[in-house]
Amino acid sequence: MKKLMMMLALTAMLLGLNACGDDKKDEPVEVKAGTYTSVYDNEGAKHYNFDVNTVDKTCTITVYNVQFKIGEQLSPMMTIRIPNARYTTNQNGIIINDTDIDPEMFRGTRFVPMGDDAYVVTDLKSELNTREGTFTIYFKCHGGDFSDSGKFGYYDPSQNHLF
Repeated sequence: MKKLMMMLALTAMLLGLNACGDDKKDEPVEVKAGTYTSVYDNEGAKHYNFDVNTVDKTCTITVYNVQFKIGEQLSPMMTIRIPNARYTTNQNGIIINDTDIDPEMFRGTRFVPMGDDAYVVTDLKSELNTREGTFTIYFKCHGGDFSDSGKFGYYDPSQNHLF
């Protein structure tokens, strides 16, 4: 009987500790400033950098080697940047939800504004699930929809290392 009581007390204690841990699942995660980089096979593949600024609560998204379908044709491969998109956090990570952002295109050695209302990024929705290391991204631009998903790693600038 004494062993049974000890086992019940131990089980109750473990369940209590486990329940305390569950409370954190509903709290927003702590977001680190820096670059969240998508996993990709080679430099020529489409990939992403999500540069998070925790002071301004903005994220600049760079999309490398992307092609857009315009009507029945594909655009040339390009690298674009969507600067300073606003984000919030939830229990899974970073939620980017913004619209009417003037994108920039990489030309030569730097990014330059596209400078045309037809290219404005609207309906930007992206999630970086920092618990699982996955992302989704969706936006409209130049009359088309763009969406993708994948995995990412975190680049810590203080340690100069990708995790």
